[in-house]
Amino acid sequence: MSLRDCRATAQALFRVFVRPTATLQQTPHLCRPPALPPSHAQTRRISISPWEKQRYGPKRSNTAAASPTAHVVDDQIGVRYIDLVRPDGSFEREVDLPKLLRKTERIQEHVILLKPADKNNLDSLPVCKLVTKTELRKLQHRAQELEKLRKKQEKANKGKMLEIGWGTDNHDLVNTKMKYFKEFLSSGKKVEVVLLKKAGKKVPDHEYCQHVLDTVRATAAEIEGTKEYKSQEGALGRELMLFYQGPTKAIKASNASN
Repeated sequence: MSLRDCRATAQALFRVFVRPTATLQQTPHLCRPPALPPSHAQTRRISISPWEKQRYGPKRSNTAAASPTAHVVDDQIGVRYIDLVRPDGSFEREVDLPKLLRKTERIQEHVILLKPADKNNLDSLPVCKLVTKTELRKLQHRAQELEKLRKKQEKANKGKMLEIGWGTDNHDLVNTKMKYFKEFLSSGKKVEVVLLKKAGKKVPDHEYCQHVLDTVRATAAEIEGTKEYKSQEGALGRELMLFYQGPTKAIKASNASN
Protein backbone atom coordinates (compact mmCIF):
# COMPACT_ATOMS: atom_id res chain seq x y z
CA MET A 1 0.00 0.00 0.00
CA SER A 2 1.36 3.37 -0.98
CA LEU A 3 1.87 6.33 1.38
CA ARG A 4 -0.99 8.17 -0.30
CA ASP A 5 -3.41 5.33 0.35
CA CYS A 6 -2.34 5.15 4.01
CA ARG A 7 -2.98 8.88 4.43
CA ALA A 8 -6.50 8.61 2.98
CA THR A 9 -7.33 5.67 5.20
CA ALA A 10 -6.11 7.55 8.31
CA GLN A 11 -8.24 10.60 7.45
CA ALA A 12 -11.31 8.40 6.97
CA LEU A 13 -10.78 6.68 10.33
CA PHE A 14 -10.29 10.09 12.02
CA ARG A 15 -13.60 11.40 10.65
CA VAL A 16 -15.48 8.30 11.79
CA PHE A 17 -14.07 7.68 15.28
CA VAL A 18 -12.19 10.72 16.60
CA ARG A 19 -14.12 13.82 15.43
CA PRO A 20 -17.58 12.84 16.84
CA THR A 21 -16.04 12.20 20.29
CA ALA A 22 -14.27 15.59 20.28
CA THR A 23 -17.48 17.37 19.28
CA LEU A 24 -19.42 15.81 22.15
CA GLN A 25 -16.73 16.80 24.64
CA GLN A 26 -16.83 20.41 23.43
CA THR A 27 -20.67 20.62 23.70
CA PRO A 28 -21.62 18.58 26.76
CA HIS A 29 -25.15 20.03 26.86
CA LEU A 30 -26.05 18.05 23.74
CA CYS A 31 -25.71 14.75 25.54
CA ARG A 32 -27.53 15.83 28.73
CA PRO A 33 -31.12 14.71 29.23
CA PRO A 34 -33.71 17.50 29.27
CA ALA A 35 -34.51 18.93 32.68
CA LEU A 36 -37.61 17.48 34.23
CA PRO A 37 -40.24 19.76 35.79
CA PRO A 38 -40.11 19.92 39.61
CA SER A 39 -42.23 17.37 41.36
CA HIS A 40 -45.28 18.26 43.43
CA ALA A 41 -43.37 17.45 46.60
CA GLN A 42 -40.72 20.02 45.68
CA THR A 43 -43.13 22.81 44.76
CA ARG A 44 -45.87 22.49 47.39
CA ARG A 45 -45.84 25.09 50.14
CA ILE A 46 -45.19 23.96 53.67
CA SER A 47 -48.21 24.90 55.76
CA ILE A 48 -47.79 25.63 59.45
CA SER A 49 -50.63 24.95 61.80
CA PRO A 50 -51.85 28.07 63.60
CA TRP A 51 -51.36 26.22 66.88
CA GLU A 52 -47.61 26.10 66.19
CA LYS A 53 -47.39 29.88 66.18
CA GLN A 54 -46.16 31.87 69.15
CA ARG A 55 -48.09 32.05 72.40
CA TYR A 56 -49.00 35.70 72.13
CA GLY A 57 -51.23 35.51 69.08
CA PRO A 58 -50.91 36.33 65.40
CA LYS A 59 -49.12 39.22 63.81
CA ARG A 60 -51.61 41.60 62.32
CA SER A 61 -51.61 41.66 58.55
CA ASN A 62 -51.49 44.89 56.55
CA THR A 63 -55.22 44.50 55.92
CA ALA A 64 -55.99 44.27 59.62
CA ALA A 65 -53.75 47.25 60.33
CA ALA A 66 -55.49 49.29 57.68
CA SER A 67 -58.90 48.33 59.05
CA PRO A 68 -58.99 49.08 62.81
CA THR A 69 -62.62 47.90 63.01
CA ALA A 70 -61.73 44.32 62.02
CA HIS A 71 -62.00 41.67 64.75
CA VAL A 72 -59.60 38.75 65.18
CA VAL A 73 -61.81 35.66 65.22
CA ASP A 74 -61.54 31.86 65.41
CA ASP A 75 -58.44 30.47 63.64
CA GLN A 76 -57.03 33.99 63.25
CA ILE A 77 -56.32 34.07 67.00
CA GLY A 78 -53.53 31.57 66.32
CA VAL A 79 -52.74 30.26 69.82
CA ARG A 80 -53.35 26.97 71.61
CA TYR A 81 -54.70 28.12 74.96
CA ILE A 82 -56.88 31.10 75.83
CA ASP A 83 -58.83 32.58 78.73
CA LEU A 84 -62.47 32.43 77.70
CA VAL A 85 -65.49 34.57 78.60
CA ARG A 86 -68.63 32.49 78.16
CA PRO A 87 -71.93 33.95 76.85
CA ASP A 88 -73.35 33.87 80.40
CA GLY A 89 -70.41 36.01 81.63
CA SER A 90 -68.52 33.23 83.38
CA PHE A 91 -64.73 33.18 83.04
CA GLU A 92 -62.75 30.06 82.19
CA ARG A 93 -58.96 29.71 82.38
CA GLU A 94 -56.68 27.88 79.93
CA VAL A 95 -59.26 26.72 77.42
CA ASP A 96 -57.98 24.60 74.53
CA LEU A 97 -58.89 26.76 71.54
CA PRO A 98 -58.62 24.09 68.78
CA LYS A 99 -60.84 21.78 70.81
CA LEU A 100 -63.31 24.60 71.46
CA LEU A 101 -63.50 25.47 67.76
CA ARG A 102 -64.15 21.84 66.84
CA LYS A 103 -67.16 21.85 69.17
CA THR A 104 -68.39 25.25 68.01
CA GLU A 105 -70.92 25.61 65.23
CA ARG A 106 -69.08 28.09 63.02
CA ILE A 107 -72.28 29.17 61.28
CA GLN A 108 -73.83 30.36 64.55
CA GLU A 109 -70.95 31.06 66.98
CA HIS A 110 -67.51 32.68 66.88
CA VAL A 111 -64.60 33.17 69.25
CA ILE A 112 -63.30 36.74 69.15
CA LEU A 113 -60.11 38.17 70.65
CA LEU A 114 -60.77 40.78 73.33
CA LYS A 115 -57.26 41.31 74.69
CA PRO A 116 -53.90 39.89 73.53
CA ALA A 117 -51.59 38.23 76.02
CA ASP A 118 -49.16 40.39 77.99
CA LYS A 119 -45.72 39.82 76.46
CA ASN A 120 -44.06 40.79 79.74
CA ASN A 121 -45.92 38.05 81.62
CA LEU A 122 -45.18 34.47 80.55
CA ASP A 123 -48.27 33.17 82.37
CA SER A 124 -50.59 35.56 80.54
CA LEU A 125 -53.02 34.23 77.94
CA PRO A 126 -55.16 36.03 75.35
CA VAL A 127 -58.64 36.86 76.60
CA CYS A 128 -61.37 35.79 74.19
CA LYS A 129 -65.14 35.67 74.15
CA LEU A 130 -67.64 33.26 72.66
CA VAL A 131 -70.31 35.23 70.80
CA THR A 132 -73.10 34.50 68.36
CA LYS A 133 -72.97 35.59 64.74
CA THR A 134 -75.56 38.28 65.44
CA GLU A 135 -73.51 39.67 68.34
CA LEU A 136 -70.39 39.71 66.16
CA ARG A 137 -72.21 41.74 63.51
CA LYS A 138 -73.37 44.20 66.17
CA LEU A 139 -69.79 44.57 67.49
CA GLN A 140 -68.47 45.16 63.99
CA HIS A 141 -71.19 47.71 63.27
CA ARG A 142 -70.48 49.48 66.58
CA ALA A 143 -66.74 49.55 65.83
CA GLN A 144 -67.41 51.03 62.40
CA GLU A 145 -69.63 53.73 63.88
CA LEU A 146 -66.98 54.62 66.48
CA GLU A 147 -64.33 54.81 63.77
CA LYS A 148 -66.51 57.14 61.68
CA LEU A 149 -67.10 59.33 64.75
CA ARG A 150 -63.37 59.43 65.52
CA LYS A 151 -62.53 60.50 61.97
CA LYS A 152 -65.28 63.11 62.05
CA GLN A 153 -63.92 64.57 65.30
CA GLU A 154 -60.38 64.59 63.93
CA LYS A 155 -61.58 66.44 60.86
CA ALA A 156 -63.53 68.92 63.02
CA ASN A 157 -60.56 69.58 65.32
CA LYS A 158 -58.10 69.98 62.48
CA GLY A 159 -56.65 73.47 62.34
CA LYS A 160 -57.27 75.97 59.56
CA MET A 161 -54.89 78.30 57.77
CA LEU A 162 -55.98 81.71 56.51
CA GLU A 163 -53.72 83.64 54.13
CA ILE A 164 -54.15 87.41 53.86
CA GLY A 165 -52.07 89.63 51.63
CA TRP A 166 -50.82 92.91 53.00
CA GLY A 167 -52.28 94.62 49.95
CA THR A 168 -55.81 93.16 50.38
CA ASP A 169 -58.32 96.00 50.01
CA ASN A 170 -60.36 96.86 53.05
CA HIS A 171 -63.70 95.62 51.62
CA ASP A 172 -62.33 92.15 50.85
CA LEU A 173 -60.49 92.09 54.18
CA VAL A 174 -63.54 92.84 56.31
CA ASN A 175 -66.36 91.15 54.38
CA THR A 176 -64.56 88.02 53.13
CA LYS A 177 -61.39 87.19 55.05
CA MET A 178 -62.69 88.18 58.47
CA LYS A 179 -65.97 86.38 57.81
CA TYR A 180 -64.11 83.08 57.38
CA PHE A 181 -61.91 83.93 60.34
CA LYS A 182 -64.95 84.34 62.60
CA GLU A 183 -66.50 81.08 61.39
CA PHE A 184 -63.33 79.12 62.12
CA LEU A 185 -62.95 80.58 65.59
CA SER A 186 -66.64 80.20 66.47
CA SER A 187 -66.43 76.46 65.69
CA GLY A 188 -63.55 76.12 68.18
CA LYS A 189 -60.81 75.47 65.62
CA LYS A 190 -57.18 76.45 65.71
CA VAL A 191 -56.47 79.09 63.09
CA GLU A 192 -53.11 80.14 61.69
CA VAL A 193 -53.34 83.56 60.09
CA VAL A 194 -50.54 84.19 57.61
CA LEU A 195 -50.02 87.82 56.58
CA LEU A 196 -47.71 87.98 53.57
CA LYS A 197 -46.80 89.67 50.31
CA LYS A 198 -48.76 88.23 47.41
CA ALA A 199 -46.85 87.44 44.23
CA GLY A 200 -46.95 90.26 41.70
CA LYS A 201 -48.30 92.81 44.18
CA LYS A 202 -46.50 95.60 45.98
CA VAL A 203 -46.42 95.83 49.75
CA PRO A 204 -48.38 98.88 50.90
CA ASP A 205 -47.02 101.43 53.33
CA HIS A 206 -46.41 100.70 56.99
CA GLU A 207 -49.65 102.38 58.05
CA TYR A 208 -51.89 100.11 55.95
CA CYS A 209 -49.98 96.98 57.03
CA GLN A 210 -50.62 97.98 60.64
CA HIS A 211 -54.31 98.45 59.76
CA VAL A 212 -54.51 94.85 58.40
CA LEU A 213 -52.86 93.47 61.55
CA ASP A 214 -55.11 95.50 63.86
CA THR A 215 -58.21 94.27 61.96
CA VAL A 216 -57.21 90.64 62.49
CA ARG A 217 -56.59 91.17 66.20
CA ALA A 218 -59.85 93.09 66.68
CA THR A 219 -61.83 90.34 64.93
CA ALA A 220 -60.29 87.67 67.16
CA ALA A 221 -61.20 89.73 70.22
CA GLU A 222 -64.86 89.78 69.14
CA ILE A 223 -65.14 86.00 69.65
CA GLU A 224 -65.20 85.57 73.43
CA GLY A 225 -62.90 82.81 74.66
CA THR A 226 -60.47 83.08 71.75
CA LYS A 227 -56.83 83.15 72.74
CA GLU A 228 -53.40 83.18 71.14
CA TYR A 229 -51.86 79.78 71.91
CA LYS A 230 -48.50 80.83 70.47
CA SER A 231 -46.69 84.14 70.11
CA GLN A 232 -46.57 85.72 66.67
CA GLU A 233 -43.75 84.98 64.27
CA GLY A 234 -42.35 87.23 61.57
CA ALA A 235 -42.32 90.96 60.93
CA LEU A 236 -44.77 93.59 59.77
CA GLY A 237 -44.74 94.07 55.98
CA ARG A 238 -43.00 90.73 55.42
CA GLU A 239 -44.40 87.34 56.46
CA LEU A 240 -46.17 87.43 59.80
CA MET A 241 -47.96 84.45 61.43
CA LEU A 242 -50.60 84.66 64.18
CA PHE A 243 -51.86 81.60 66.07
CA TYR A 244 -55.38 81.55 67.54
CA GLN A 245 -57.48 78.95 69.33
CA GLY A 246 -61.26 79.28 69.18
CA PRO A 247 -63.38 79.00 72.34
CA THR A 248 -63.78 75.55 73.88
CA LYS A 249 -67.14 73.81 74.39
CA ALA A 250 -67.21 74.77 78.09
CA ILE A 251 -66.86 78.48 77.27
CA LYS A 252 -69.50 78.20 74.55
CA ALA A 253 -71.92 76.53 76.98
CA SER A 254 -71.40 79.23 79.64
CA ASN A 255 -71.89 81.98 77.07
CA ALA A 256 -75.09 80.34 75.87
CA SER A 257 -76.46 80.08 79.43
CA ASN A 258 -75.73 83.72 80.07
